[in-house]
Amino acid sequence: DQPGLAGWFPIHDPIGVAAAGVEDGSPRHLDSLANVLVAWRDAWRILKGGPPVASSLGLRIVRATDESVPAKQLARREDHLRWTLWLRALRDGTVSIPTRGDRVLDDLAGSLDVLGFAFGTDATGIERVADETIGPWEDRAGTVIRRVAEEGPSRPLAVTYRARLDDDDHRGVVTAAFGRALTHAVADGIGVRAAFWSPAIDGPNDTTGPITIDRDVKGSAEVWPSFEAD
Repeated sequence: DQPGLAGWFPIHDPIGVAAAGVEDGSPRHLDSLANVLVAWRDAWRILKGGPPVASSLGLRIVRATDESVPAKQLARREDHLRWTLWLRALRDGTVSIPTRGDRVLDDLAGSLDVLGFAFGTDATGIERVADETIGPWEDRAGTVIRRVAEEGPSRPLAVTYRARLDDDDHRGVVTAAFGRALTHAVADGIGVRAAFWSPAIDGPNDTTGPITIDRDVKGSAEVWPSFEAD
């Protein structure tokens, strides 16, 4: 048998794509946000009915850097762009861009088979996971997973943890915590179809994966979560 295509990720990190090379909040940036949503809808129209089409949203818990009004306003805006804009668009087809009126885009609602998203250690507000922070980190990882399930369309989830961890013991601790967060989410009825660790394999100048460039399994890979996916 010939190998088949497992699925499509038409646009990776659409918020990052829309922001590339433009001033944040400028008319060009706002146009880019809308255009990326249209591009997603058009990709769905072309690809639907074949191998699964999955999103690849870059998410994080957004907190204001301080208690000032500008900081809180900036945090609300980023939260809207990272969470509300895409999850609402995929849920009910509404394009809700800051400073512009909401509009419904035909065929945007439900335009995916798998709701995929990625986050890293910094996404939880904890830049380095250590013994004293592993519990809060695990809780916040679970919060990210649950918020996607609650605010997005009713689709199976594909969760990616973006890791840049050189120390294998440290990587093992985070891997185990990631696994517990996933297991708890599945036990609560959240439909997780797949979980990924990125990068999975080291590169020529990168030793942050759980598998070496020669395909030798490191200790951290031994604690990769085993759960019954949806």
